[in-house]
Amino acid sequence: MVHKPTPSPSSASDAVRWEETDVLIVGSGPIGATFAHTLVKKGIKVTMIDIGQQETRRIGDHKKNSVAVQKDISLFTNETLTHSVPRENCTHSLCQLTRRDLSWNRPPGLLGRVMHSHDRDYAKVKRPTDSAYVLNGQNPDQKSYGNLPAAAATRVVGGMGSHWTCCTPRQHKGIERSDLFSDGEWNTLYGRAEKLFTKTDDAFDDSVRQNLVKRVLTEAYPDREMKSMPLACKRKHDNKEYVEWSCTATILGELSKPEYFYKGEERLFDMRPNTQCDKLELDPDGQIAWALINDLEANQQYYIHAKKYVVCAGAVLTPGILHKSGLKPRLPALVYFPLSEKYPWHTQIHRDAFGYGEVPSNIDQRLVVDLRWFGYMKPDQENYVTFSNKTKDQFGMPQPTFNFVLDEEADERCKRMITDMIEVARKLGGFLPGAEPKYLAPGSALHICGTYRAGSTPADSVVNKNGKAWGVNDLVLGGCGVIPTQNACNPTLTAACFALAAADKIIEDLHVDQ
Repeated sequence: MVHKPTPSPSSASDAVRWEETDVLIVGSGPIGATFAHTLVKKGIKVTMIDIGQQETRRIGDHKKNSVAVQKDISLFTNETLTHSVPRENCTHSLCQLTRRDLSWNRPPGLLGRVMHSHDRDYAKVKRPTDSAYVLNGQNPDQKSYGNLPAAAATRVVGGMGSHWTCCTPRQHKGIERSDLFSDGEWNTLYGRAEKLFTKTDDAFDDSVRQNLVKRVLTEAYPDREMKSMPLACKRKHDNKEYVEWSCTATILGELSKPEYFYKGEERLFDMRPNTQCDKLELDPDGQIAWALINDLEANQQYYIHAKKYVVCAGAVLTPGILHKSGLKPRLPALVYFPLSEKYPWHTQIHRDAFGYGEVPSNIDQRLVVDLRWFGYMKPDQENYVTFSNKTKDQFGMPQPTFNFVLDEEADERCKRMITDMIEVARKLGGFLPGAEPKYLAPGSALHICGTYRAGSTPADSVVNKNGKAWGVNDLVLGGCGVIPTQNACNPTLTAACFALAAADKIIEDLHVDQ
């Protein structure tokens, strides 16, 4: 690739803005906050950037920490949909493929034909036209089949931590948990992560609804373990009626408060919203020379040089940055009854509100619970995401194209899983009209893992167990993308374990006295 002359304070013109920091963190979700909290405690200077807007008093607060939302959880649905940006970006649909030819130009060989999903050539159709247009910033290379149509990115300070469920189970040893760390190391990392996330099992023990559900299901399934959901939250000290849900703001602690940024002395932590990492520039040896930064509000570019670069911008956006930086042309993608050998899926029975969990206004919400069953897909190198060198999104980043298909084993497990969910639901009551059991589109869980998986060798992984990218000394990756194994449960706590291990290694590399 072509390299620009390295700008520096001595050689750069006045037009070049050049900054130095110890660690640059790209992404402000719970994992980015885990890095920042751990590093700043050791006196390391951290600059954190996020492409999204800062919308809450504290940096990256949870939308459910709003008093209005806690009084009416249905308000949370709109909060979530506002910031979740679909990543599937498929430009065509069946209705487009059946329009008359005068509406758009069909690819050669398909003129005059009405296309259907069972047509042999249907899977080959990537877009309505090869040359006319790209609509709504979408991806003309994305096929509707083999896609993750519900995959989404959250562009707001706090990332998905602004609307996550806060369910924090440990991965099941033997089914989900990798062997990159020993049992002792895992226990230590999980303990630290649970403390940082204020994990609790008893926040809702006084709930009549919870106690009723637990009693009914314990009696119905005496041979099956029934537990309270492990949640990252705590009751407020001054008003037990309200819950503080863990998020970037709570993980950062004092660093998230506005008062911190008005201190006169130099700060160790700086948070910059509406700021994009366009790419990481490499030197001739393939190491990072600097990060090219876009100030989106000012429409200006500048450079940041850091001793370490931590990219934790999500399972899809992170490898997109790496691709644009020229680091890798193709990256492998793998995508409460506790999970068990007999019931190999993660379950949640609680009350939340996503786009698929809306309740009619004339229904008493106190009588409603949501049942969500999560399965897993074993790592498969045939499931992957590629990035376009031509098509870009609205922020100028390469469009991702997903290639994902459930194998027969996972498909059979899904059938058993929905049967189990229906049986459990019938023990509790009837279904709301329109809320009958259904499969959600792939990607709905927002738990994509393994897009830059951790491993012990560069042959089958992108980073080592401490998040360091193979062959690039100062690049560290964080987030669910590092999780190398199949995963049914909420993966955030496990991703935080990897982040803590990575932060410890950064502290060691920077020779900070621990």
